[in-house]
Amino acid sequence: MTRGTTASTQRHDFNTGKFFFEGDAEYSDLYTKKYCTGAERYIVTLLHDTYESNLLKVTAYNVIRPQQITYFSSGVTVKKYTISATSYTSAINKHFYLKFHAPVHVKGDIARG
Repeated sequence: MTRGTTASTQRHDFNTGKFFFEGDAEYSDLYTKKYCTGAERYIVTLLHDTYESNLLKVTAYNVIRPQQITYFSSGVTVKKYTISATSYTSAINKHFYLKFHAPVHVKGDIARG
């Protein structure tokens, strides 16, 4: 399973390659099943596949802003996210994951940026 209805609890190791996700839900928000660490930038490529004219609302966590909200129109989109750092924690040690707000019909991947 590459997505779930709760926040991510497992880590993705980029040494094994990209992280792929896919999910469909009419009423429940979905999260990437794994969170990503080990990079300061991530490139998300997603296909928002919908028969409606809705924009897909996606919230990225642990980015420059505490929660970065992006709206994706139907079709393929590539988005680069930059992780925030503090004086206590380097950016590569922070967790990065996505929340897809319902209704959602999406698939794609996350790669190091």
